[in-house]
Amino acid sequence: MKTNQIIPGCTLSREITGISTDCEKVHPGEVYFALARDMNKRTVQITKALEAGASLIVCHEDTRIPALPENIIHRTSEPLRLLDLVLKNFYLGARKKPALVAVTGTNGKTSTAYYIYQMLNNSGRRAAFIGTIGGLVNSETHSTKLTTPDICDFYKFLHAASAADCETVAFEYSSHALHQKRLLDITIPYATFTNLTQDHLDYHGTMEEYFQAKRLLFTQHLGDDATNFAFLNLDDSFGQRLNHDPEVKRVKIGYGQNNTAAFRIIHQHILPDNSTFTAQWKGRSASFKTKLLGTHNVYNIAAACVNVLHLGMQFDDLPEAVSKLTAVPGRFENVPNKCGLRIIVDYAHTPDALEKLLQNARNITTGKLLVVFGCGGNRDTTKRPLMGRIAARLADSIFITSDNPRNEDPEKIIEEIAAGAGDRELQKIVCRRSAIRAAIHSAKPGDTVVIAGKGHENTQEIAGVFHPFSDRNVVEDILQKEEEA
Repeated sequence: MKTNQIIPGCTLSREITGISTDCEKVHPGEVYFALARDMNKRTVQITKALEAGASLIVCHEDTRIPALPENIIHRTSEPLRLLDLVLKNFYLGARKKPALVAVTGTNGKTSTAYYIYQMLNNSGRRAAFIGTIGGLVNSETHSTKLTTPDICDFYKFLHAASAADCETVAFEYSSHALHQKRLLDITIPYATFTNLTQDHLDYHGTMEEYFQAKRLLFTQHLGDDATNFAFLNLDDSFGQRLNHDPEVKRVKIGYGQNNTAAFRIIHQHILPDNSTFTAQWKGRSASFKTKLLGTHNVYNIAAACVNVLHLGMQFDDLPEAVSKLTAVPGRFENVPNKCGLRIIVDYAHTPDALEKLLQNARNITTGKLLVVFGCGGNRDTTKRPLMGRIAARLADSIFITSDNPRNEDPEKIIEEIAAGAGDRELQKIVCRRSAIRAAIHSAKPGDTVVIAGKGHENTQEIAGVFHPFSDRNVVEDILQKEEEA
């Protein structure tokens, strides 16, 4: 494709291969947008991009670099606005952009977006998904390094989705991405809020700042040519704040047990092998049964339901769609075994998520509840004792171990978690594999072993090095060796 076909006012005609805003990831032939406000930093970025083989540099009109050939630079007064236009032209062209469905909150983002994706596809409506576990288009996996990709990678994914005739892309929108305006002002007509509990305070500082980052999804990303919706968990205090916020210029639709919720959960039963609930919508009610376990999943399903109702599905079709849902890898994922144990792998890595995970596990456990968990290094340290306290209150046996220590001393992290457990007896095992093995060996038929914190992840970061590591694979390996012994 020629640059003058996608950049208004640019008369150059070089072949280009893509668009980039990251000078460290520029590939030969790409157009590089230098967006740094600081001129010195911008100069360094442009130099790196050219060394990497950038075909064209787009930057602010005040950029003056004497050694830069004028025939490979395009200056503009509004580089961000131009970037959005160029991305649309290059990656979508005449194709219609899929409707964007964003889910934000502390817990449940991945599951809610994944359930929306499943429900639409299972009903014959093509949809794609982006989240912590990666991207999916027609069940084909696309690698994504971030929960919410940068704007260039996001448009590359939209290109793949639109080429596959997907009408909708359901995705997680993280607080980091919102705060950094990673997706610029892209129009998002469907925005969902799940809940807000302590997390990422190492980045945001306070819960209020954390909330304000989430709030940006509901006050921005508005389209002028379509109705903009806000689907809000009204059983969460921050969801209530958004519901009463006059600056949220979206049609507000509530879900939950709250009497004012449009999609109201009126009964729920969490059983060892399934969950059931009844919901009301516009004067009608329906009963739902799902293989997904836990109260948290009832809320995630409710959030998904209210989304797909506004994406064209009929209320009468929801029970069947819900019955077909499968769990997100690493989210309350059961590992089958012949030991008479229930072994659950889950991504829970915040105090609230761990608490809900253990409560739900307790509800389906006839014997004892054992938990293996740690906390990530170089992240919010204040949640460590809180999680220790929760484990001490809700679990019968506790195995504190490493999560992703990163560049911190794992023994120090473990001691900070254990401090919250008070005088409870527990085991401190730095090696995560050894901790998992110890928990499984301690369990008896009827017991539940919960392994929390990493979920779907397949690496463990220690001292800056990523080592292959999957909780599920480790469990299966331990079980296999037990059978062979």
